[in-house]
Amino acid sequence: MRVSLVSLSRGRVLEMPPLGLLYLSASILESGLGEVALHDIPIVSDGGRTPREAALEILAADPDVICLSLCTESACYARRLLQAIRESSCSIVPAVIGGPHATCAPESCARSIGAAVVVRGPAEAVLPGLLRAVTSGSPVSGPGVTRLGKSCILDARGPGFRSARGTPLRPDRSSYDLRIYRFPFTIVTSRGCPGRCRFCATQVIHSGRYYPRSLQDVSEELADLVEEHGASGLSILDDAFTSGAERTRRMCDVLANHDLRWFCESRLDSAEESILRLMADSGCREIQFGLECFDESLSRLIGKRLPEVPVARLVEMAADLGIRVAVSLMIGLPGDTVGIVMERIRKAVELADSGAAAIEFGCLKLYPGTYMYENATRLGYLECRDWWEQDREEPLCFPSRMLSREELLGLQMYANYMVSQESSAICGATVTVEQRPES
Repeated sequence: MRVSLVSLSRGRVLEMPPLGLLYLSASILESGLGEVALHDIPIVSDGGRTPREAALEILAADPDVICLSLCTESACYARRLLQAIRESSCSIVPAVIGGPHATCAPESCARSIGAAVVVRGPAEAVLPGLLRAVTSGSPVSGPGVTRLGKSCILDARGPGFRSARGTPLRPDRSSYDLRIYRFPFTIVTSRGCPGRCRFCATQVIHSGRYYPRSLQDVSEELADLVEEHGASGLSILDDAFTSGAERTRRMCDVLANHDLRWFCESRLDSAEESILRLMADSGCREIQFGLECFDESLSRLIGKRLPEVPVARLVEMAADLGIRVAVSLMIGLPGDTVGIVMERIRKAVELADSGAAAIEFGCLKLYPGTYMYENATRLGYLECRDWWEQDREEPLCFPSRMLSREELLGLQMYANYMVSQESSAICGATVTVEQRPES
């Protein structure tokens, strides 16, 4: 069997390898199913590949089945890509869709994209059996399977990290050239998040649960990264790496044993000086805080909690310890007006002056299944229903009764320009990472 694993990257530069697909590759190879080809396809509007170009690249590997990992922003491209594959292939190549968007909007994927199977949640354990059924023409059946037209939806939500045999699984890094990536070495030590951010798809993807890996398993993978792949730097892609002070301390001990420089994201309400100091001593050199706004009542509305210690003080503490701090903020939150956003920009400039090396303003995204999406009309957003099934203008933003598309994008450009004057690093207009997949 020949399996093509496909990731759609929304950037001109390949930043990080698609870690979720490396887990799937390991599962396929362990099961002895056959050959695996990985396709990481840039799909930016300027300089990316057209759906037909991407289809020809995938078909050149002569796959028996295609597995596509999908984020919501890439849904329209995926639909055109699979159509191009059907038009360019002499035979029907079945497609399996997974990833964040498949988990958050499975019925839409089955209806509008037209995959044979849509998988919700981590697919490592179920994929080998699923591929055997799809390629043999057998019906996919069993617990968690529902049918929708010619497609079926398989609910595999859970911790993952396990093979079809139930043994711990690690990403297949040996089959691919990681040197093409800007940050080639990545790891997840947990999935899910105990937070309750109302804009974040993680709550939908992992059913509001948090799944930590064992420290021994993480340590063994770190040893492999250092000894087999020569890693000296590492990006930790957990949604909530610092959740739980005791586990954070133990993880820092594990990381210190491998002498790595590392990056992570953290919730501000779980940051404190003793934890930051331990992180710095164990090799943390960069941390990103998701702040979103400075207003306490608005933070409560979107499900965030501001820290007891002033944000500027936390930034100063981390910077004094040698940790480069990046902070993400949002534009287009419920009730935002030009005046409210301008005040947020002013405070961001002050924060940059306190030592934040990078401050990134992104427009709010309304992801399927989240509280913000389900209540979009009540919160003042316009024409949001099933927006991923429509061809929308880039960059993506969501106008409201308070702010037009032009105002949102203008404020974003102005905000990133202003903070770049104060930060030690120039910050481009970026988007926040509420639906960042491992892939």
